[in-house]
Amino acid sequence: RYQTEEFQAERETVAYVQRAKDAYLQFAAAAFPELINPDLASVVAALQKRLAGEAEKLAQIDRANSALLVTRSAEKTNLGDDPDAAEALRVKAVVTRKAAVEKLQAARAALDQHLASESLLIAVIGFLSSVKGKRGLRARLAIGDLVPGLETAKRVSDIADRVRTDLRAAAEVLQSADQALAKARSLRRDFQEAERNWARATAVLGGGDDFDELERRADLDVRFFLFLLATHYWEGRWLLAMEADLAGIVASKGKNGKATVIPRWHRRMMLTPCAVATFASLPGKMTYTRLDRGKWAKEYLCDFIDLLIVDEAGQVLSEVAGASFSLAKRALVIGDTQQIEPISSVPRLVDVGNLRNSGLLASEADIDALSDRGICSTSDSAMRLAQQACRVSPYPNLEKGLYLFEHRRCYHEIISFSNALCYKGKLRPLRGKAPLDAGLPALGYLHIGGRVFTSGSSRANPLGAQTIAAWRGCFPTQRRGIS
Repeated sequence: RYQTEEFQAERETVAYVQRAKDAYLQFAAAAFPELINPDLASVVAALQKRLAGEAEKLAQIDRANSALLVTRSAEKTNLGDDPDAAEALRVKAVVTRKAAVEKLQAARAALDQHLASESLLIAVIGFLSSVKGKRGLRARLAIGDLVPGLETAKRVSDIADRVRTDLRAAAEVLQSADQALAKARSLRRDFQEAERNWARATAVLGGGDDFDELERRADLDVRFFLFLLATHYWEGRWLLAMEADLAGIVASKGKNGKATVIPRWHRRMMLTPCAVATFASLPGKMTYTRLDRGKWAKEYLCDFIDLLIVDEAGQVLSEVAGASFSLAKRALVIGDTQQIEPISSVPRLVDVGNLRNSGLLASEADIDALSDRGICSTSDSAMRLAQQACRVSPYPNLEKGLYLFEHRRCYHEIISFSNALCYKGKLRPLRGKAPLDAGLPALGYLHIGGRVFTSGSSRANPLGAQTIAAWRGCFPTQRRGIS
C-alpha cells in the first residue's frame, strides 16, 4: 500500500534502527550461512556479489543473443539460406582450381625437363628459323594436352611465357577459392560457437529458442530474485547510513538545511525508490532553507530527481508541470494528446500578455506558432511540450515519440472509430468484437431530450443519467464499453 512521509519519519529513531538491524542480521545469517558472525557491511557485500552474479546471467544471455544474431546474419549474407550447399560448392571450387594448378605445374615441369635435355648445339643454333620451329614443336609435344591452346605458339619462349602466365593466374584463382572456403568455414564455426554459447547461457532459464518464453521465465525467476536481492541490499545500505550518523539524524529531525535535506532524501530513497506526488505538492517537497542576510530563505532542489515519470501528461497544463520538470535530471512523459485536454483558467488575453512580457511573443499573430510548440497556457499540455522536445520520431504521420499501439480495453467496434479519427489506423485492437447477445450495440447513438443545467461548478443532465441507469438495469451484464 502507499505510505506517507510519516512512514519514513517513524523509522528514523534509535529504537527502530536497532530493531531493524537485529532482524536484518538474523535473516541474513540464515540466507548466508557461509558468513561467520555477519555484520551489516559483510551482508551488504555478499548481497552485492550475489546481485552481480544473477545480473551476469541475463548479461550472458544478452551477449549470446547478440552474437547469435550477428553470426546468423553474416552466415546468411555470405552463404545464403543453405550454408551446407554453399560450403560444398566452395569445396568443389577449391578442388577444381587445385587440379588446374597441378596440371599447369606438371606442364611447367615437363617443359623444364624437355629444355634441360636439349643438346648444347641446339641451344647455340636455336636462332635459326628452321631450328626455332622444331624446338617449338618438340616443346609442345613435351607438354602434351596439359595446356590447351598452344597450337599458335611457335617459339619456346612464347610457350614458356604462356605456361608461366596461366600458372600464375590459376594460382591466384586457387588462392581466392581457398580464402572463400576458409571464410565460409569460419562463418559456420562462429555461428556454431554462438549457438553453443546461446544454449549454455539460456540453460539457467530452461533453454530453448523462443525468446518471448525466455523473457517470461526471466521475469518470473531471475528478475524477480534480483528485485528481492536489490530490496535487501538497499535495506542494508539504509541501516549503514543510519548507523553512520544516527545521533545526528535524530537530532536534525526538524531541520531543513541543505546539508540535512539532501542526505535525508538519499536515505529515504534507499527504502522507497519511487515517490508519488501531484504537481501541486511536489515542488514544496523538494526544498531546503538557507540563511540570506540574516533571514531564512527557501530554495529548490533543481536537477535533483533522477527520473521524473509523468502519467496522463496530455491532461496537464505545462504551466502546472513546468516547476516540477526543473527539479529533475530526466523525464519520462506518458500521455495522449488525442484524449481529454487540460482546462486552463487563464483567459487568452492574459496568456498573450504573459507571453509578451516574457519576450516570447513579438506580435499576437505569432501565437499560433507558439501554440504548436506547446507553450501557450490556453492550448497546451505537458505531453505536447514533451513531444516538441523529443528527438525520436519513427512515425512520420504521427506526433513525435514512441507509441503503445496495442489496445485491449474497448471492443473493436468502439476503438475502430477513434482509430480512424485520431490514430491513422495505427492501433491494434486486441479485445475482440462485442458479443452478439449484449442487448445494446457496442457503438450507437440515441437522442435523449434532456436539458443540461449548472450545479455548483459542475453540469448535470438528470434525464441522461436516468436513461443510462435504465440501460444498466435492463442489461446488467454489460457494465463497460457503452459509448
